[in-house]
Formats: sequence, C-alpha cells, structure tokens
Amino acid sequence: MSFLKRSKTKHAERPIIIGITGSIASGKTTVAKWFKNIGEDVISTDNIGHQILNSRQLKNKLTKYFGKNILTDNKIDRKKLSPMVFNDNENLRLLNKLIHPLIRKRTQKMIDRCRKDLIFIEIPLLFENKLQDGFDLILNVSADEERQFYRLKKNRDLKEKDIKERLSAQFNAKKKKELADINIDNNGTKKELFQKLETLYPTLKKTPKRHIKKLLEL
Repeated sequence: MSFLKRSKTKHAERPIIIGITGSIASGKTTVAKWFKNIGEDVISTDNIGHQILNSRQLKNKLTKYFGKNILTDNKIDRKKLSPMVFNDNENLRLLNKLIHPLIRKRTQKMIDRCRKDLIFIEIPLLFENKLQDGFDLILNVSADEERQFYRLKKNRDLKEKDIKERLSAQFNAKKKKELADINIDNNGTKKELFQKLETLYPTLKKTPKRHIKKLLEL
C-alpha cells in the first residue's frame, strides 16, 4: 500500500499525523525517540497508559475486579497485573475496555493542541484496535522473532516462558507489514536504524493529508 496514493484532506489546520507501531521489542520506541530528539512532537500511548492507570477512577475499578493484590505502595503494579491479563482473554478485554477510551481521549487532546506540521504517535496496538483511519501515514517497525527474543531477554526482567508467551500472543507480523504504509526493518544496529530514519524523514514531511477520523470516533 503506497501512502502517495492516499487522498489529500482539506483540514490544513491540523498536523500530519503519523502512527508508529510494531510488535513487542521491534524497536518502535527507539524510532519514536529519534523523531523526538530531532525536535518533532511525539506522543507515546504507553506513557499515557501508565499515567492513566493510577487515576483514582480507573484504579478503583481495576482493584474491584482484580483485587488489591495488584497494588504496590497503593499504586497499580504492572508486573502483578500483566500475568493476569496475558493469560486470560476475558481479563484482557476488560482492561482494554476500561483503559483504551481514556488513552484515545488524552491522545486526541494532545493532537488537537499540536501546532507543528508533523506529529508522531507511538501506538503498539494500532492495527489490533483497528485505528488505521486515524492516521495519515503508518510506520511499522519490525524485527525477526530471534531478535525480539534476544532484546526481551536482555532488557526486561522476563522468564523465557513469559517471553515465548508474549511473542506467540502478538498480532501477525506479516499482516502488520501488509497494513502499514512504510515498513522499517530493525534487525541491525541502532546506527543502521538511524541512517534509515534520516533518509526517510524528508519524505515523511511531504506526506499528503487524508480524510481521517479523530481517534475518539474509531
């Protein structure tokens, strides 16, 4: 799918909205940080999720459902909550139902306040939540499973069993590549990744705007 084929929109007052997504340990956060370091506006929906998780209203709902054992120092402990969610589809659906609308609402507010030409949204579950129509362009960062496994083992406090479970639960990587506008292979070094981004950046600034929907409408 070529982003150049996408139709332009008349909404010139808003920035070009570019989504950054990818599977776990693919390097999407590294890509997002690169754009932030060169001065672009970047929103991390994961960071927003962390902030929202301990809002009084959501914390009360989560402890009512999962129990107070998910708390550490009166805050939601993601390490305690994660196993309950990853191993139970019903729990995962409940968590998503509670938190995703709040994340979208706050993300949309930040987009609406942006006064730059471009804004990048790092959003891991973009395709899983069918949010494609909220972006002018979607970048998918990918890495092979062996590389993902190595990064998770090196950078996160996870057992091999947990890593395998998380990798197997991922949205189909091939499908993500098909749905994305641009695919960035990240099986090499950071230097190689940054060189790719440097080459790609001028093209991104020329991305045509589409007739997109606000995230709250999806």
